[in-house]
Amino acid sequence: TVAYDGKDTIWGSSGLGQTIFSYNINTGEYNNTLEVSTFGGEVYGICPIEDRLYLTSYCGGDHTVYYPDRPWEQGINPKSIEVLNPRYIRPHTRSVIGADGNVWTGWMANYGTYGGAISKIDVKTDHVSVYENIIPEQGIESIVAGKNAVFFSTTGQGNGLPYRNIPVWLVKMDYEGNVLWKEEFDTEHKLGSMAIIDDLLFVKTGNEITVFDANSMNRITVLNYQVTDNGPPLTGLLAYDHETLVVFHCREALFVKVPGFEIIKKVETGSDIRYAIVGDKKQIYFAKGSLLCKLG
Repeated sequence: TVAYDGKDTIWGSSGLGQTIFSYNINTGEYNNTLEVSTFGGEVYGICPIEDRLYLTSYCGGDHTVYYPDRPWEQGINPKSIEVLNPRYIRPHTRSVIGADGNVWTGWMANYGTYGGAISKIDVKTDHVSVYENIIPEQGIESIVAGKNAVFFSTTGQGNGLPYRNIPVWLVKMDYEGNVLWKEEFDTEHKLGSMAIIDDLLFVKTGNEITVFDANSMNRITVLNYQVTDNGPPLTGLLAYDHETLVVFHCREALFVKVPGFEIIKKVETGSDIRYAIVGDKKQIYFAKGSLLCKLG
């Protein structure tokens, strides 16, 4: 995953690396840490908040806080603040910062068990709340934070288990952990990447993107894009600014005007982008294998 701290530094993690890195976009300075979690496992979620980073890791289900300006001391800085293992081990959705300022993560259950949960880190106290059995026996596929709620989708996937082609759910939850709305989607409409711009929620539903009013949850429109042989369709969504959605599709970045939903620009990416971030000057950064790239 990758994250931007708003202070010239990109933070990221790698598969099987169990470490995090930092890259200064002005100086090019690069650093890589030691293993973040006392319990081992890859860092899936990185949320920079003020002078610290909140991290979520697999496979110990570990919530960790790290102060980059303080000396590294394993177990103290970074420090584990809550462990969800053995109930939940994979923070599959990565982590997002809600409008309440807190850190929200969607989880999958332990090996051999179907299920999932949502966790919230209160960044004022570092207390972790866990909301379980929202959709029984379904893991959390994706999550996004809006003005008044978080939105998440579920999946038939399970750790160490075969994928179940079952109906899945889109859920709206307020910042107190109360479910405000949910809807089941049939097996033809697997839910995937999400993004939110103002009061518009964009959700990958099968081979198209459904646009919802984030307040009423009424459907506004459906977006379809031609599939080519360049790469897989609809691999990721990015809220670029308050007027633009970026759709990563068949190894292109489609810049979509909001509202209106017309494509105003296309840029080749050369990669199947799932996660990307926006820097201070509207540069888009993403991972391509072991490379950190900036979109031209």
